[in-house]
Amino acid sequence: MLFSASKFLDIAVQATDGEIGKVKDMYFDDKTWAVRYVVVTCGEWADKKDVLLIPSHLQVPNALTPILITDSTKQQVFESPTPGSDLPVSRQYEIDLYSHYSLAPYWSYPTVGYGFSAYYPDVGETDRADRFARKSAQEMDFDPHLRSLKEVQGYHIKTQDDELGHVVDVLISRESAEVTHFVVDTVNWWPSKHVLIEVGAIRSFDWEFKTLSTSLDKETIKGAPVFDEKNSFDPEYMEKLWEYYHRYNTPWKSGRVRIDSGSLSGHSL
Repeated sequence: MLFSASKFLDIAVQATDGEIGKVKDMYFDDKTWAVRYVVVTCGEWADKKDVLLIPSHLQVPNALTPILITDSTKQQVFESPTPGSDLPVSRQYEIDLYSHYSLAPYWSYPTVGYGFSAYYPDVGETDRADRFARKSAQEMDFDPHLRSLKEVQGYHIKTQDDELGHVVDVLISRESAEVTHFVVDTVNWWPSKHVLIEVGAIRSFDWEFKTLSTSLDKETIKGAPVFDEKNSFDPEYMEKLWEYYHRYNTPWKSGRVRIDSGSLSGHSL
């Protein structure tokens, strides 16, 4: 099931003993496209703080239920390590966070997969993960590929031959907790429209100039099927989108398998 990240923000997060706060942002890996953390603002007034939650310990009940559920208690979440106010997130912080929840860090098990409510090995299963994590922390102080989803909104698009529009949203897979598409408003043309660009066609980000470069040309993006979240989360639309971008030898090697239309939802969060 795919859902819009913008609809995901500000929804409530429910702990085992009550509501703990609301989603503020999500951090994704711009190399693997995995959503690494969900940023949640919890507490009240002077006690308010931001915490990071791990997608594998979160559930998205269904597309019609605007809430996230964690298997942790309010106290456990509130007492989790506090990240810095801005990116990057330090590798030492990540080690402390996974240790707090008694989980092996994601970089120790790259083949396990991501996803909301996915399986992550418990730290107690092996001490190899801890040794690996400590070594990684010494070699790199932070993850250079970790990015904010909110920050990406508004980034301008650079094509092979021109510039156009800007990012207005991203789509995320509930099953894999991966960014799958960028929603682009083609405001450089009249009338403007929203289209989707698959992450496989993304070449790079320029975080200083707030641009996103793609291997596609202007005319290819301009001719893409119009995206309307009210009726575009259906198998027929996604099939049409896939056939459009892959009708030729595409200018990128996506590495992504064809989306199973049976896993798509007709609703968004």
